Amino acid sequence: MSTLERTVRTEIKEAIHIPNLELLVRLGFMPLRDLFFLRRALDRLHGGVMLTPADRDVVSRMVTKLLQMTMGNPAIFNQLRMQVTKESLDMDVVEEMLMEIRDELLKKIPDGMLDTLASNVKSKVSAGGKISPEDKRTASKAKGELRRRRDNKKHKMKNESYEMAFQQVLADYGVDSLNALPVEHTKEFFQKVETLYKSGE
Repeated sequence: MSTLERTVRTEIKEAIHIPNLELLVRLGFMPLRDLFFLRRALDRLHGGVMLTPADRDVVSRMVTKLLQMTMGNPAIFNQLRMQVTKESLDMDVVEEMLMEIRDELLKKIPDGMLDTLASNVKSKVSAGGKISPEDKRTASKAKGELRRRRDNKKHKMKNESYEMAFQQVLADYGVDSLNALPVEHTKEFFQKVETLYKSGE
């Protein structure tokens, strides 16, 4: 038996509460003569046995009757709708997921477009237009992403210029790595690197 079949049987077993269904049939939900066939069909469903045409017919009539009652009665339908809404994804979770997706997309947008997104809100305000909270959030995120990129570029440039100063002082000492430099010259070496690095800023 596959995992899917086991899952379907378990869900059917949990979804259909047999004693309640029997009570409904005895109260007139379906003809009393169908009770035996209905119980047998549900037992077969739970056991994974193929249903006979008579079993399928009785299950089909039960499902049709349940759907008619559910969809035809506004009170039952509203109660079912509320239950489904409670069990569906929490809106906060959906909002959080959308924000994560938006943040990921912002990382892929070119700088020029980010700049446009960030300045759109200013343009709308200066023109006397209304801006939605979503527009504000997007503009704020776009500005943040631009700031992050600029900081990364500055940091990268600083690292590159420090690396260049480091390599130049190594060449001045006539060595190709810090390990080849005598220990007593280490302090002086780093002072020269710092001086050269700061003079290039």
